[in-house]
Amino acid sequence: MHTAESESTEQQDNRLNKLAGFQLMMIRHAMKFPSVQRIVYSTCSIHATENEHVVRAALKSEECASGRFKLGPRDDVLPTWHRRGLSEEMDSPEDANSLVRCSPGEDATNGFFVSLFVRETETLPNKRKAEAELEAETPTEFATKRRKKKKKKVAVV
Repeated sequence: MHTAESESTEQQDNRLNKLAGFQLMMIRHAMKFPSVQRIVYSTCSIHATENEHVVRAALKSEECASGRFKLGPRDDVLPTWHRRGLSEEMDSPEDANSLVRCSPGEDATNGFFVSLFVRETETLPNKRKAEAELEAETPTEFATKRRKKKKKKVAVV
């Protein structure tokens, strides 16, 4: 037999799981955009279900692998903030160290969580960057300028 307290706990767990599923779907969707370089995932929650569990699932997703996303290093995510992700909820302590947490009663907040997904960049320069560097190296006096050809006026008789 369920008590009122266990029912409210079950309802809360169900609500958190639904929120986490929706939040994961949003992160995975954002990872599909080719021009996206960074994704900040933040909640006003203290629950690992909405925080570390969502990040862990996102890191294991196909979208994360195909988009070449990883967690941003601690140095890029509020480096001086002392409270980090819960290492027991993540696959590696390094991943937990990349996350930021604020706890009620300890950090003068109601609870807060931040993660940063960063797309790994290719080591080879892209075509536009290579062209820009080449133009910058070419002396302007020797550079050829493209000129539009003027159309000849034709008299109509």
